[in-house]
Amino acid sequence: MCSASPLTAFHDPLGVMQALHRRLEQRCGLLDRLAEHVRQHGSDADARATAGHVMRCFDEDCPVHHEDEEVDFFPLLRAATPPGEKARVEILIAALAAQHANMHEAYDAVRPQLAAIADGRLAQIDQALADRLHGLCVAHIELEESELIPFARDHLDAPALDRLGRAMAARRDAAYPSGPD
Repeated sequence: MCSASPLTAFHDPLGVMQALHRRLEQRCGLLDRLAEHVRQHGSDADARATAGHVMRCFDEDCPVHHEDEEVDFFPLLRAATPPGEKARVEILIAALAAQHANMHEAYDAVRPQLAAIADGRLAQIDQALADRLHGLCVAHIELEESELIPFARDHLDAPALDRLGRAMAARRDAAYPSGPD
């Protein structure tokens, strides 16, 4: 699953985001292998299970991650951005939000095929659709990790990161770790 694992504490919300990126990369890899697998073996038990894993990530976890960013993270970044960097941050946030929309659109195109495989009704994935989704995810992760997360580490203070971590935990109905006593 792409949501935060119990081993990932929400007191490090940027770490939680990066952990999601690693799992998203893994699910994209599964999608790539699934396309080849169903060509050779059809919608067998392995294909059905893999399709379910991929769909859970994109149906459940990725939308929550995007909500983390759009509802909580981006506003915190805007508030913490020095005046001379506001235009750059707005361009970055707009690019990331557009990527979110493109990723959702690409997933919506491949999801019916995944659902049919998960149900054992289909033995193929349109490789171009899978490749598009994978490429969009890779580009998005690269932009977040090369630009957004380093900027956030430099500009968000401890109270802002605490607010972000608490919001992320609440969105997932997860416990927020208590601090040292």
